[in-house]
Amino acid sequence: LDIRIDPQGSWAWKDEDEFDALRARGFFTGEQAAAIQAEGEAMAGVIAGNGAPFCEGWPHWRPRADWMPPVLPPGWESYV
Repeated sequence: LDIRIDPQGSWAWKDEDEFDALRARGFFTGEQAAAIQAEGEAMAGVIAGNGAPFCEGWPHWRPRADWMPPVLPPGWESYV
């Protein structure tokens, strides 16, 4: 699950529909889906509590120049 956060700190789930569709197609086990949901809820708590890195200065954060995008596994597009 992705969380969209605006500079004022308001947040919303970004891809609940996609997560639900993948769960319905069996991409995740029930245990995996519950763990993903629990981690999302934990991060929502960090955001709501203005925890790092979602505290002051967050809107100006940028990744290091040497960070590379992740490499997706072959066939990833069949899961969306």
